[in-house]
Amino acid sequence: MPIYNSSAFLDNLFLSIQNQSFIDFEVLLIDDGSTDDSQIKCINITEKDKRFKYIKKENEGVSSARNTGIEKAKGKFLAFIDSDDYILENHIMMMVKGIENVDLVTTGYFLKDENECRKKVLPNGNMVIKTSNFYQYLLMDYSVFSFPWNKLYRKSIIDSQGIFFNKTIYYGEDLVFLMEYLSHVKKIRLLKTANYVYLNHDKSVSSQKINQKNLISRMTDVKAMKQTLRLLPQECRIEKQFIKQRLLLEGSYYYKLTFLFDFSNKEKAELKSQIIEVKKNTTNISITNTLKILSNLYFPRFKIKLQNTLKKISLKMER
Repeated sequence: MPIYNSSAFLDNLFLSIQNQSFIDFEVLLIDDGSTDDSQIKCINITEKDKRFKYIKKENEGVSSARNTGIEKAKGKFLAFIDSDDYILENHIMMMVKGIENVDLVTTGYFLKDENECRKKVLPNGNMVIKTSNFYQYLLMDYSVFSFPWNKLYRKSIIDSQGIFFNKTIYYGEDLVFLMEYLSHVKKIRLLKTANYVYLNHDKSVSSQKINQKNLISRMTDVKAMKQTLRLLPQECRIEKQFIKQRLLLEGSYYYKLTFLFDFSNKEKAELKSQIIEVKKNTTNISITNTLKILSNLYFPRFKIKLQNTLKKISLKMER
């Protein structure tokens, strides 16, 4: 569990872990340089429940914290949980049962905010599939997401293959980690159950407004997609084309946004050249997407101005 200034959520999370129907586990609390009283709460729980272990480290980001957990974990299986979420009582039990005769288990989850709680599960029920068939669910159908926290992994595979989170990728690092893991597994079980609760709040990464700093982080998603292309088996032609088109759309969008902030001409040119290079090797792009990509790449300032004008008109009409 990577922890960074999560004190407000820890009591509820720790209780949800202690209430698990499956009890044979260890919890590694990786404090990534918190400055609030997360440390106090972590030490308190380790004194009350010996299954909890506290590890303090300097702040290096969530990937570094997860990597520390991977190195220190002693169990047969490995699961992740974010420090601002919580789990229902059968979360671990269902995954441990599910991983029998397969190498990876993934489950549904609840998406909860202040207004509602939505259940996100597989539409087709429980199933065991080959890894070659899993890529479509993961990359195209969006039935399965790359989150590390709704999955159970075999620690032996991670250790033997030296699989870690890439600390230079801040968006999409979970996808690259999963893709590397998938390169060494044969069967996966998809569970329709949902026992993980993801809290979407104003401090969540997904809720942050784009600024100079987090745009630089978001742009590493381009690197993640390029890594994904490299890790996809050759026979996954449709999935490769899909990722290329997604890379073009998101990469050109990031390029457009660089004109809102203080990016150097060199940085802009490097990103633009990467997108153009991918475009040369991508086929079957729809006219709509082609227009989006080209307008982002060649008319970024005009597009920003046009979008701002349309927003102002829309606000006036609402009034």
